[in-house]
Amino acid sequence: MYRFGLYLTKEVSLKRALRLGVDAIFDRPSRRIAEWAKEHSILYVPHVWIFENNDLGNGVVNIFGKRGLYAFGNTGCPSNPRVLDNALKRIENVFSDLEVPAVILDGVRFPSPRDMEFFFSCFCGYCVEKMKEKGINPEDLLEKLKALFGRPERFDINYFKELLSKLGQFRCWIIEENVALLYDTAKAYGGSLWAAVFPPSISFYVGQDYSSLKSYIGEFQVMLYSKCKGPACLNSEISSLARTLYKLLRGSFSESGIFNLLEDFLGMPISRYTCEELDTRGIDFAVLIHELEKAQRVLGEKVVPIIMPWELSKEEIERMKNKGRIIYFGIPH
Repeated sequence: MYRFGLYLTKEVSLKRALRLGVDAIFDRPSRRIAEWAKEHSILYVPHVWIFENNDLGNGVVNIFGKRGLYAFGNTGCPSNPRVLDNALKRIENVFSDLEVPAVILDGVRFPSPRDMEFFFSCFCGYCVEKMKEKGINPEDLLEKLKALFGRPERFDINYFKELLSKLGQFRCWIIEENVALLYDTAKAYGGSLWAAVFPPSISFYVGQDYSSLKSYIGEFQVMLYSKCKGPACLNSEISSLARTLYKLLRGSFSESGIFNLLEDFLGMPISRYTCEELDTRGIDFAVLIHELEKAQRVLGEKVVPIIMPWELSKEEIERMKNKGRIIYFGIPH
C-alpha cells in the first residue's frame, strides 16, 4: 500500500516525482510511464476520463431543453449507450495493453454545479427512458423543476432539496450501474477500479453515492481543493451554484440569502461566504476537514485525500492525511 501519491502534470517531470519521494504516480495510460515506474519500484495506476465524448449529440439535456457537453466540454451523458460502450472499451484497452493493478475512474459522474444550468440535467431520451424504468415520472420531475424557478418569489428550499434529491438518486443509480459493468470488465483482467470523486457534500448530487459504490471501488481519491477554479474545487463549485441560483431566481434572494440556502442544502458551513471571496481567497481549511471527516465516516481507510499542496501549509497537509496517506495534484510552491 502506497503512502505518498502524485498526479503527474505538465509541471511535474518523472525526475521531479522521484526527488519528492513518492511511492505512487498517476497519469494517463502510458507504456513509457509504466516501464519507468517498474524500473524505479514505484506504483503506477493510470487514470481514464471515463465518459469522454466530443459529440454534442451524446451530451446531456438540461431542464430548459438545451443540450451540451460538460466538465471540460468533453463529457457525454452516462446513460447514452455510445458513451458507455466507449468507456468499457477504454477500460479493456488499458488492462490489455498495460500491466497495472487498477485503473482510476475520473469524471465518473453527471454535471456538477460548476456546469451551471447543466447541473439540472439530464432529460435526454436515454435518461427519460431510464427514469421510467426506475419508477420516476420524468415529465413530472421536469415540470416541477422548471416551475420551481418559474415563480422565484415562492421558492422553497425544502421542496428544492426534495426535487434535487430525486434527481440525484437517479444519477446515482445510473453511475452505479455503469460502474458495476466497468468493474466486471476490470475483474475479467484481474484488475480493480479506483475512482477520483467529489467531496461528500456534493458527490451525491453528481451521481457518486459512496455507500453504493464502495462495493466496486477499491480506493476513493476524494478531491479536496480549496482555492482553484476547475471542476471539483469546492470554492468554484459553490460559487457557481450560488451564481446559478441567483440567476434562475432572478434576484429574489440576496447573495447572503443564497448562501444561507446553500448551507441548508449541502450541509456545509458556508453561509458566511460571498462569491467574490470564494473566487479570490478560496474556502477555509475547516471546510476541507469537515468534508474529509464526512468521507471517512462512510469509507474509512478507502479514502485517500487528493490535495493541491500549494493551497495548504505543511501543518494542514499533515492533518489532511488519512492513516498517513495522501495524494498531491501538483507540487508545493
